[in-house]
Amino acid sequence: MSVKKLLTLSLTLFLNIILCSTFLYAGERVFGYEKVIIEKGHSLEKEFQFTVPGAKGKYWLNVQNGNKDGYQVNNGFVWLNGERVVTPKDFHRKVSKVTKDVYLKEDNTLTVKVRGREGSFVKVSIYKAELNLGVDNRKMDLSGINDGPPYGIRLYWERDDRAEKYIFYRAYSMDGPWERIYSIGKGFLTGAAADSTPYLTEREHCYRVEAVDKRGQVIRRYEPICVPPYRTEE
Repeated sequence: MSVKKLLTLSLTLFLNIILCSTFLYAGERVFGYEKVIIEKGHSLEKEFQFTVPGAKGKYWLNVQNGNKDGYQVNNGFVWLNGERVVTPKDFHRKVSKVTKDVYLKEDNTLTVKVRGREGSFVKVSIYKAELNLGVDNRKMDLSGINDGPPYGIRLYWERDDRAEKYIFYRAYSMDGPWERIYSIGKGFLTGAAADSTPYLTEREHCYRVEAVDKRGQVIRRYEPICVPPYRTEE
């Protein structure tokens, strides 16, 4: 096996460990995964009742939009115990997943309303909150984790053998505006980079990456991710 292939294989294994650890070390799941799929028509509303004995502190509501093959809904709402926590402003067709901080009671009611084509769906789950976990996109080829000051945000991506360089863009929401922050050549073998900004504890940081060939043509666009602010307590 060539050195290049060995390095690529090692990087892939390393990325898989990093990305899978995001799930393995998340807090306890207290609800879901519940799949809400539009089987007929163009909209669906579904209500769930669930109990969390001794509910206390912060939880995370996760809404995943479709999967890596598509099937995204156009937009959606989520209500928890009568309070609207997700709206089409932050959950629409271009968003793969939204995560919201929520607080639960022992007895809870969750209502999901989605609009889209037949076959489109979302998956809803709620976890006990854990601080400063990594995030990844649906294709598992771009991930990031906020290590806080002075370390910054670590970014990991799957290398592409066709690429001459990778161009990184940053925004403070998935809707932009996007700013080009740097490019990294193909000789950068680790598949990891860091971004230090003055807003690590204050703002969400979103990233997208483009792989460019020798002619300067974009040959691959990585699905963006948004890394939450660094937190020291719930």
